[in-house]
Amino acid sequence: MFKSLSLQKNKLMMLVLATLLTLAMVVLPGMNVVKAATPVTVKVSFCEDGVPIDSSLEDMSVTVDDTAAVLAPLPANYPNSGTPTAFDATISAYYDAMGSQSLDGMTYGYDSVGTGYYVNEFFYTPMSEVESYYSGTPGQSYWHGYSWVLYINGSESNLYASNVVLDDDDTIVWDYKYVETTW
Repeated sequence: MFKSLSLQKNKLMMLVLATLLTLAMVVLPGMNVVKAATPVTVKVSFCEDGVPIDSSLEDMSVTVDDTAAVLAPLPANYPNSGTPTAFDATISAYYDAMGSQSLDGMTYGYDSVGTGYYVNEFFYTPMSEVESYYSGTPGQSYWHGYSWVLYINGSESNLYASNVVLDDDDTIVWDYKYVETTW
């Protein structure tokens, strides 16, 4: 009797795990977390108000693959671990722009709630808050200021750079501009 009860518990546990795995496979692709083919070659540009900061920082060709070293490794269970992301390509392009594997003038952070890397500063030009307000009421909080905005293939990204999986010939633009955000 105990043996069959234990077997039933194991079957139930396997069913629960299979259900969770299936749910994760359904939910994660909806979050644009999809594995890309590797290696990929992309173009990266750094702009201010839509204009390249310098001609040498426009359409920089960068190749990244699943061995690309990211600055601070993603957790092993992170969906994009081991796949080329916009963050990987950005780091590679920044190294090229600086002429070495130096990140002088660049700062970044990792949001454990939104789970991803974001950039605060390129070329000694940091995000700059002009005005902000936080309210517990939805729709009344805001942030106004200058920020580095990520564009992928001409569209503003609503994802962190480490959450954007790249395909061949993608274009990445970081544009320093005035931003107003409300939530």
